[in-house]
Amino acid sequence: VIELEPSDGAAYFGRGCAHFEMNDFDGALEDFNKAIERSAMEAYAYSYRGIIYCKKWDFDRALSDFARAEEFGTNDVRVFTMRAVIYKQKGEYEKAIEDCAKAIELNPDYMDAYAMRACAYASIKMVEQAIADFTTAIRLGPVNVTLYLSRGALYLNKGELDAAEKDFAETVKLAPDDPVSYFNSALVCGKKGDAGRAIDFINKALEINPVFRDAYTNRGIYYAQKGDFENAVADHMKELELYPDNCMARFNL
Repeated sequence: VIELEPSDGAAYFGRGCAHFEMNDFDGALEDFNKAIERSAMEAYAYSYRGIIYCKKWDFDRALSDFARAEEFGTNDVRVFTMRAVIYKQKGEYEKAIEDCAKAIELNPDYMDAYAMRACAYASIKMVEQAIADFTTAIRLGPVNVTLYLSRGALYLNKGELDAAEKDFAETVKLAPDDPVSYFNSALVCGKKGDAGRAIDFINKALEINPVFRDAYTNRGIYYAQKGDFENAVADHMKELELYPDNCMARFNL
């Protein structure tokens, strides 16, 4: 159709969408440019083009296109959620929160908007709001390890150790090959005074990643708590061998 009707901007837009769905973003970008040049489907074309620019980390162009899409009355929740991602990257957390709210108003069941807003809230220490949004995102699904890790970290920082332990246990179940899940579980055990279980979790993390930063330092601390100073010193030395800039390991020697 495009070869026969080169002035048909809607046809370019349609083909751009096809390229987009096939992850051919360069081809999609070319077609959306032509659609916009022909003043066709502007709310959608600017939305899609902005999303592509965002995926390409061209944030200034993405912001410009998202603004134009909003002017044309876009109802694409991805526009506001992805713009929120950019604002968070730029440290403009309030703007990120506002855009997530717009996305949620358009679709109250859009998980990504709650997750992004939770991250923005966490960045400005609005912990209760962040936990609430992570909880909603988890409820809406699909299952996402990062959501449990993030909420668990907030619970840990608040001192709500049972809630943190539950979230990290879920991450171990969902991602048994991720050392972060075991390391975080160790931190909870350490806070609870259970050095033995903390060491077991760090052992597992190190089995998966033998150079996991801070693992040897923390295990050294837990060995010291158990009175095993020989292994404690050995772990702090190992951490310094791997990461000479680790001040905590040096402090504990």
